[in-house]
Amino acid sequence: MNEGRLRTLLREEPISGAAEAERRGMELVARAYAERQPVRQPLRPRRLAVALALAALLAALILSPAGAAVRHWVDDVFTAGVRNSEPALTEIPGGGELLVQSQRGPWTVQADGSRRLLGDYREAT
Repeated sequence: MNEGRLRTLLREEPISGAAEAERRGMELVARAYAERQPVRQPLRPRRLAVALALAALLAALILSPAGAAVRHWVDDVFTAGVRNSEPALTEIPGGGELLVQSQRGPWTVQADGSRRLLGDYREAT
């Protein structure tokens, strides 16, 4: 008999007294569950007071005119970009000139941001 077959037979062999042990274990668990005392956490007055104070401070900050100013400041700080802005080339940071291709055609852009449409060309280099 090989080792694999022996392992399989040992796994399938019922253990004597297993059903009785399971029944006793379930009885023990049921008794322990019935005897348990629910644990109530006492309310900690300090934590409750701190939470209420923070809630009151937040409400005052949101509803007061000073709170509105703070909200606008936070909005300005965390809002990226400018609303309803359009892309624009104002000046070239490194100086020099650029050749820019658009749907209307190629443009030359000077270092100061001024630009000139070259004409109706498909490609420019």
